[in-house]
Amino acid sequence: MVVFWLLLVPLIIVELVVYLKSKKFYWLIYALAIFTYVISVCYTVDVFDLGKNAVILVLLASAALMFIVGRQLGKKVKPQKRVRPCARNALIALGAVLIIVFVVSVVFGKLERTILPETSVDVDKILVDNPKDQGPYPASSVTIMRMTYTNTFILPVPVKQEYYKVCLVTESGAVQLSQSYAAEDRFNEVAARSTKTVEYKVMPNQVYDPTAVITPKEVLVYATSQEKQWEPCDADAGAPLYTIPVV
Repeated sequence: MVVFWLLLVPLIIVELVVYLKSKKFYWLIYALAIFTYVISVCYTVDVFDLGKNAVILVLLASAALMFIVGRQLGKKVKPQKRVRPCARNALIALGAVLIIVFVVSVVFGKLERTILPETSVDVDKILVDNPKDQGPYPASSVTIMRMTYTNTFILPVPVKQEYYKVCLVTESGAVQLSQSYAAEDRFNEVAARSTKTVEYKVMPNQVYDPTAVITPKEVLVYATSQEKQWEPCDADAGAPLYTIPVV
């Protein structure tokens, strides 16, 4: 992500300056192609969690590819109206390889998922006082379960999005708790032959009335769909997946 933004911002500035001075659109395409190639290499190294030797091989292959491209661009060729059959076939083959890799990852790549709910939740964390002048969510989020994904496949495998509804049961009724999203928890795939653990967190129930007496009993976690994720807790959601006591 850091490499992406460090390269993207200067690229946009340089491309604007070059285009305004030269009015040659194909130069912009060249720069965009180089940017895409660099990001692809960085992404490959990161996703496949390559070791030192593999990184060196990728860099050497990149250097060899750039040498070949430079030699080809340096040759004088006659302008052609049609695309060469070899270039067209190369593009088709590259597109086919990318499609095959994606299909193989989706169809054959399977993730082993383990969900471990918390044994209990601290009452002082799940129910907090919040004066009106502090804003809606001043409190820290609370972890209620951990989801571990294990990928034994040779390619990255996408994670299927799942939805939950979390309710805090009190003596006076049930209150729905909102999920707390963190930037590091938003991932769409698990790297090849690796394991990743994500904490499922919720925001605590905010008490704005200092005179109110609320006694929480337990936290209920329901499996639901995206459409029913924000249904009230008194709606019929079936049996909860997990029941976590509040202590």
